[in-house]
Amino acid sequence: MTPLVKAGVIGGILTSLAGAGYASTYLFPSPTKKVSDLITRQDLYMLLKTGNNEDTTHWTKAWEAYKKDNNGNENDIFGLEGWKSDGSVDVTAKLKEKCGILKGSLVYDTDDSQYKNITKYCGRAITVEDEAKKDSTLTIINTETSGTAGDWDNKHTNRSNLKAYIEKLGMTFSGINANQIKEGCKVAKTKDKVTNKDQYSGIYEAYKKVCTK
Repeated sequence: MTPLVKAGVIGGILTSLAGAGYASTYLFPSPTKKVSDLITRQDLYMLLKTGNNEDTTHWTKAWEAYKKDNNGNENDIFGLEGWKSDGSVDVTAKLKEKCGILKGSLVYDTDDSQYKNITKYCGRAITVEDEAKKDSTLTIINTETSGTAGDWDNKHTNRSNLKAYIEKLGMTFSGINANQIKEGCKVAKTKDKVTNKDQYSGIYEAYKKVCTK
């Protein structure tokens, strides 16, 4: 093989390799979207707090869901330290630890399976109560104490003007009393953006009218 031919062959190989690398980069780009930023932009979920004694109830639910979905699998989705295929060992602390790391990871988009897993096991859907808490013009009427009886009485007195909103929250309007409105709001505050996606705006508006002041 002459030096000229040899140079041509080598050049062709290098060109092919460079082209393959370019094509690979072009066809299979790396994920670039940070999970926590994507969650903020999508505005459907919120990440669970990972501090001590924070979001305890929600972490319990997350662990139960994780345990159920990974039951029988030697290799669990997040590769948690201490995981047992039968879920017999509670590794909620490891789940929280992993979630704290994963929120900073990169994914392709909201359809990425990793993103879906993170929102499912490390977060929860935003509720009408969460939304109302962010609105400085609203005060959520407490549904857990008796100290707000006057507020619920006022809602009952004004019930005729609130009929459509009361029914939108799933309450039966006929014969409703102040305590039933209070109990209805206790249930309604958990309505979220994901489960009620198509009707959420109407539900949130009703929640503001009936359950806040």
